[in-house]
Amino acid sequence: MNLLFFFPNGRMTGRRTLFWLVVGMALVAVSLVFALRVSADAPVHQPQSITAVSPSLPTDRPRPRMVGNTIVTGDTAVRLRGENPRRDDRASRNDPAFWANLRDNYHMNVVRILVYRPPQNYPGGCGTNCNLPTATQVIPDLDEWVDRASENGFYVIIDYHPVGGRDETDATDWWRVIAPRYKNRTHVIYEVTNEPGGAGVGLAGYEERMRQRIRADAPDTPLILWSVENARDDNVNAILQNNPQINANWNNAIVGLHMYWDYNYTSVQGLKNAYPLMNTEIGGWNENDYMKVTNDAESLGISWIWLDGATEGRVPPSSVYWAADPYFSGSTPPPAGTPTPTPTAPTPTPSPTPAPTGTPAPTPTPGGSTTIQLPGRIEAEDYRAGGEGVGYHDTTAGNTGNMYRSDDVDIQSTNDASGAYNVGWTAAGEWLAYDVTVSKTDYYDLIARVASGASGTKTIRIELDGTDITGAMNTTRGDGWQTWGNLTANNIRLTAGAHTLKIVFDTPSLNLNYLNVVSSLSVPTNYAYSVFLPVILR
Repeated sequence: MNLLFFFPNGRMTGRRTLFWLVVGMALVAVSLVFALRVSADAPVHQPQSITAVSPSLPTDRPRPRMVGNTIVTGDTAVRLRGENPRRDDRASRNDPAFWANLRDNYHMNVVRILVYRPPQNYPGGCGTNCNLPTATQVIPDLDEWVDRASENGFYVIIDYHPVGGRDETDATDWWRVIAPRYKNRTHVIYEVTNEPGGAGVGLAGYEERMRQRIRADAPDTPLILWSVENARDDNVNAILQNNPQINANWNNAIVGLHMYWDYNYTSVQGLKNAYPLMNTEIGGWNENDYMKVTNDAESLGISWIWLDGATEGRVPPSSVYWAADPYFSGSTPPPAGTPTPTPTAPTPTPSPTPAPTGTPAPTPTPGGSTTIQLPGRIEAEDYRAGGEGVGYHDTTAGNTGNMYRSDDVDIQSTNDASGAYNVGWTAAGEWLAYDVTVSKTDYYDLIARVASGASGTKTIRIELDGTDITGAMNTTRGDGWQTWGNLTANNIRLTAGAHTLKIVFDTPSLNLNYLNVVSSLSVPTNYAYSVFLPVILR
């Protein structure tokens, strides 16, 4: 069990520091004793398998938009106002009353889920060599937050949350897993790094590399960059103004900052005039601190997050008031304009020249297809009936392989260890379509079994109901028309029900045996909770 405690921004002075350090050491000792007991007994927490996600999820709210240099909801165009929940508590996030409290009593529409990462350099923290869970291990808990937020009409910010510095290797590896997983969830926002520390070109370079890393897998997800500690003249403005190379990268991205009791109003006002801006932590020692900063955020016209203020029952005075999001009452129609759509890859122009393949067997056999149940295997030759333009698109007449079906798709016997036939002689722009039924909404790995005897890069992609869900799946192997290997697209979210799945050949010269669709993860059942939310000592 991980018990992590931190102070806002890691900043305390004088006698308070000594007092809290002593308290923190005592609590760490208690945690160690408890951890030893847990290791000797049954695990304290048994997270649900990723396959336990609700089989039929509601439509996510549309992607947020940028209006007036802040981020707003994609449908009702109101500012995001929300809570950073106090702890990782499955009972709360699965309790409708938790969401109703944020919605009805606090007029909130977003939650920020922080995930602790190394280094944890703060009083009572685990130091620079933190044994924290991997990105794969946090997925079950993040999936629940993402799905529960959607079901309750909330947006969700996933925050990569080191305290006291940054570890670029860990950040790169973490986002490589997380970024593609929720790229199509339109109510999800990524916060690149919590309080990365430092200044100057070094920090600007880090932020830009992380932006590029995430954008490679999630081109349309809104990003919160920087998320700097507090907002004083000596940090945010200096970093941004002294590093002009970052100023061209504000497409669907905003500056994040944290406003505590001693922030500088003029500094934040200047930032808001120059950049898209959001406050992702409002915190303080007492009610007055919270309300002062919240009132300022409202007067500045920026979206904001409380650091477990609602969890602690803080009540805004009448002078600090914001209206409910009309989305929850349905009283306000969507504003003019539409959120940024997720692009759909165009169908490539067919190439008239097919690539040669292996020697075909000579005897044709009629064939056909039925609805294919997923997860499961899609044999390439079992494309749906209906002919050219319905079950397939092929650029040459006749079945060159002369096997299995008597139409224009080129099919031959396969020498692969599994399967009787494969599709070959493929040309750019050709495709195969299948009627499929997905048993439950979940994340899946799509594994294409391919071979090629041609040099160069060969590319396929997978579409579902006309939408590209994998992007380019590439191989440069060209060591034999019957030398088989796998092309894999990981963590692809498929919704339950009937669909049309299409395999598109963007380039020629790639043989296809089958497409396997399998659950993305085999989740361990005996690790402690891996999304860590703060307990604040005051």
